[in-house]
Amino acid sequence: AYVAMAMQLRPEQIANIEARFRKTNTEWREDWVEGGAEERLKRRLKTARERGEDFYGSLKEPQETVLRNALARSDFDPDLNYRERVRRQQDLVQTLRRITTPTAGAQPSMAQATQALRGYIERTLQSPDPAYRAWSEKAIADGCRTVSELHNSTTPEQRARATRRLAAYERDV
Repeated sequence: AYVAMAMQLRPEQIANIEARFRKTNTEWREDWVEGGAEERLKRRLKTARERGEDFYGSLKEPQETVLRNALARSDFDPDLNYRERVRRQQDLVQTLRRITTPTAGAQPSMAQATQALRGYIERTLQSPDPAYRAWSEKAIADGCRTVSELHNSTTPEQRARATRRLAAYERDV
């Protein structure tokens, strides 16, 4: 159903997607690239704290210290992240144009469109940029370590809350 819907996109709809990307990219750069390292760390800490509190409830100072230390030692690279973000967006737009634009007078087939969209998804999951892939693997490991350290610093009440939160997600799925 998604492939058929994608194949029906009109050029102006794809242009709207591009415009939305430009808008969200500006916001993303403001949030994650602009400002000095200390300012970016504060924004990252705020986001990490909010995510932690979504599961555990209010975090205490020792738990915020765990997050602060983990973020300070991470290799977060906003420029590399941004380049990959833009690469994926451009890839999507090009893929959508390829499956919606007739070639040699014929519309691409459902099989061709499916193959093109699968290729896009594969390039999203496994970036063609080796530097990004290496960074991403390390970032995932860092994230797992941070979550583990945060979890290990929580109280039994906070862990019970996290269990309830995860059970709610499980019910939703």
